[in-house]
Amino acid sequence: MTVIQHDAWARLWLAELERRTDRSPQDASLIRDRLARARDRTEVLHARARDGSEAFAGMAEHRHPLTGQMEIVLSYLVAERPSALRELLAKLPVGGQAAALETAGLPGGEIAAIMHQASFEPHVLTLRHRTDPQAPVSEEPLDIHVARTAEHGFVYDCLATALGRGLYDESTVTDLREWARSKFELTGTSVCLVGTLDGRPVCHGLGITRPDRYSGGKVLYVVDVFVIPEEHSRGFSRMVSAALLRRAAERGHQVLESDLVIGPNSDKLLDGLRDAGWVADRLRWRRATGVAR
Repeated sequence: MTVIQHDAWARLWLAELERRTDRSPQDASLIRDRLARARDRTEVLHARARDGSEAFAGMAEHRHPLTGQMEIVLSYLVAERPSALRELLAKLPVGGQAAALETAGLPGGEIAAIMHQASFEPHVLTLRHRTDPQAPVSEEPLDIHVARTAEHGFVYDCLATALGRGLYDESTVTDLREWARSKFELTGTSVCLVGTLDGRPVCHGLGITRPDRYSGGKVLYVVDVFVIPEEHSRGFSRMVSAALLRRAAERGHQVLESDLVIGPNSDKLLDGLRDAGWVADRLRWRRATGVAR
């Protein structure tokens, strides 16, 4: 990839970040460096439309850790105009392999139409929330506390259930509970909270620290907020989320991130998250195996 092309990719990506976050990136040189590393470890896709607009992405193969399915993943995808995005998607392999890519926020009608034409459907929406050290403290009778050792089994059971729901009945090549146990450490740098009702665990929230893609800082990524079915509609999810916001602020994190798997109830869930201060940041799209373009 020529220096000129990389500079164009970086310019478009930085402009996209500024548009997405409504402010200039805190450390443009850091973001350029991350983009350069992505360029070096992926195959770079570049497209130029007839109107002169350009689009870029890094393309690599990835094996899904739960289903074992190989898929094509496009990272740092950015398009100057919808026409360039259409040209870029046309460069993807035409076989039956699954594919995933990411766009900013919730795209408008034209972008969504192009994605659908290329057989991509919305899959996972990432949201961000500014931390709040003054987030309301849970009222009685729910007791929210750091997960005790005896409650770790409850947390892993909840994580396995949430993972299964997110896969929409796709077959897996691993035990979900054991995968969650191997992937998520509930002590140390993570924030694992459990809510009990009369001493009985009824909900939990798990957050892990990871780099913020927009700065040199860290965000607390909320892996899961789960309430057992028999205790739904009592506000427990909101209480646990508020507790995670306070914990993240206490640790010096300015932002929480979390993912919402797009499904039948997504619109209702998203409305509630927006009302609670969550902002849509990026949307991952998925092309299923065997879907012809």
